[in-house]
Amino acid sequence: MPRQLIGHDGITSATGDHLGYSPTTTIAQQHLDDFVRAIGMPFPDAAGYFALSLSNLFLPQIVDVQGFDMGVNYGCDKVTFDAEIHAGDSVRAGAVLVSTTPVTGGVQTLMLITVEIVHASGNKTACTIESLSRWY
Repeated sequence: MPRQLIGHDGITSATGDHLGYSPTTTIAQQHLDDFVRAIGMPFPDAAGYFALSLSNLFLPQIVDVQGFDMGVNYGCDKVTFDAEIHAGDSVRAGAVLVSTTPVTGGVQTLMLITVEIVHASGNKTACTIESLSRWY
């Protein structure tokens, strides 16, 4: 169940909080094949971008922002690629609401999203994303 943040006060009061984790998903070869075909880039070069794209799957599973007319994906600040995701890997993401900034008509959030490869011996970071959103 995603953590609910309701309105301006709900977002700003959660600043600094770890918002939780998404459910774990197993990556099938078909996921990777479809992604490579869609972007037209060979897999070793596309692996980081695949991990980055998973943030759009995972973030709504972690946090549910309500009380605004719209939310806008405003892009990213810093993105790091640490490990390749392969078919058969189990992956999940966690998110921290790092900061909020007032903007005309709303608020901007900076969330640190970490996409992890889940292993019994310990998780390995695949990608870290400083994700910007605006809520109006």
